[in-house]
Amino acid sequence: MDKQTIFCDAEALRARAGSGQLAGVSMAGGHYVGLDLSGMRFEGVEASSALFEDCTLHETAWEGGRFDQTRFVRCDLAHSRFEGCRGEDVSFEHTDLGETWWQGCVLAQVNLATARLDRMAAMDCTFAAVRWPQELSGLWLSNCRLPAARLEPGSNWQQVQVQDCQLEDWQMEHAQLNQCGFVQCAMDRLQAAGLQAPYAAFWRCSLREAVLSGAQLGGTNFEQADLAGAVFDASNLRQARLVSARTPGARFVAADLSQADLSHLEAGDADFSQAQLVLANMHDAHFDAACLTGSDRSRIRPTDAERLQAQQWRPAHP
Repeated sequence: MDKQTIFCDAEALRARAGSGQLAGVSMAGGHYVGLDLSGMRFEGVEASSALFEDCTLHETAWEGGRFDQTRFVRCDLAHSRFEGCRGEDVSFEHTDLGETWWQGCVLAQVNLATARLDRMAAMDCTFAAVRWPQELSGLWLSNCRLPAARLEPGSNWQQVQVQDCQLEDWQMEHAQLNQCGFVQCAMDRLQAAGLQAPYAAFWRCSLREAVLSGAQLGGTNFEQADLAGAVFDASNLRQARLVSARTPGARFVAADLSQADLSHLEAGDADFSQAQLVLANMHDAHFDAACLTGSDRSRIRPTDAERLQAQQWRPAHP
């Protein structure tokens, strides 16, 4: 610890509870039980190896804090703000993080498995190796990096919105996504066999080499997604939107694509053998190198010549 840094034990913190601000102090290794520090602003605080138990930290602000091996147990951090915080092996056990705001934070090995995260929001953050809770609602993430996260089988996420994030190597086997949207996210090598995500959105996402076999994806939006090498074997993709998606090397063996919108699809050498393509919209879709052996293409909707001509029209140059 720096000689200039003042250590604040539980009594010192309790005495400062009404001051509203705490800057440049250390709580490293401290044990804080039952404190009410609601509304406190913590600036540049060192909290590594600290343990907070049953503390009320409602609407607190943490700016530039350090959280190595820090534990929050049964704490109320709802409506709090975290900016520029750093740390590794951070745990929020049975702690309320509802409606918190995170910006510019870098945290690794984060345990959120028993935390409440409803309507939590994060921007420009890196959260590595996160343990997420099974029940989650209203999470919003933007421009974050969250590699190698895992959702426990049976997890139920609702109304989660994620945009411009890096989510490579996630595991979502047999999870449920209800009214969730992923926009322009990197989700390569996603492991999501048995995923239930009807009417979810993966708009303009990269899902290269993702595994979604046996998934329930009816009505899901994969518009302009990169699905190269992805596996959708035996998945339900009825009424799904794959408009202008790319699927070179992908597998849709025995998948149900009935009434799916495959307009402008660049199928490449994808394998659609034994797939159901009844009433699929194949307007300007490119299947020249794809395998369609044994697929049911009855009553497909082929290219609409007039529509294609209108789409390709460009005004004449003067």
